[in-house]
Amino acid sequence: MAAINASIISFTLTAYNAGFPPDFLSRWGINFLIAFSIVVPSILFLGPRVHKLIERLLD
Repeated sequence: MAAINASIISFTLTAYNAGFPPDFLSRWGINFLIAFSIVVPSILFLGPRVHKLIERLLD
């Protein structure tokens, strides 16, 4: 799930900011690695807290 989210967001933002230049794939790859390195820790640390918060709100 983290890889899918990071790839969609990094593709969209790379295309928006740079268009589709000849080096688009390398730009996207670099941006994907940056996004993935942010998304994975966010999911691991924030996911359980958000889950508990939602459980409390729904009880």
